[in-house]
Amino acid sequence: MKKITVLLALLSSTSIWAAEPAASTPGLMDMAKSAATKANETALINLNTASESDISKVPGISPEMAKEIIAKRPYQSVTDLKKVKGLKEDVIAKIKPFVAFK
Repeated sequence: MKKITVLLALLSSTSIWAAEPAASTPGLMDMAKSAATKANETALINLNTASESDISKVPGISPEMAKEIIAKRPYQSVTDLKKVKGLKEDVIAKIKPFVAFK
């Protein structure tokens, strides 16, 4: 019985029972807030008039790809982005909520 008491005392004093996650691990809420902030910063970028800097803020678009997007202007819809060399279907689908064409 004495061994069990000592064992329980040791286990209760270790960090494996801590209820809080490690400070360096981002929580789900932090990741969601970060994604929402990034979405708000890039919402509705007009690909026909935006600068290279503004276009490269769209998630999934690099500065090099922004140059390609500018070179192929004008666009009527998201399907017109297929004419941009190197812009894959999955990236087009990803940027759709963030871009406008008027």
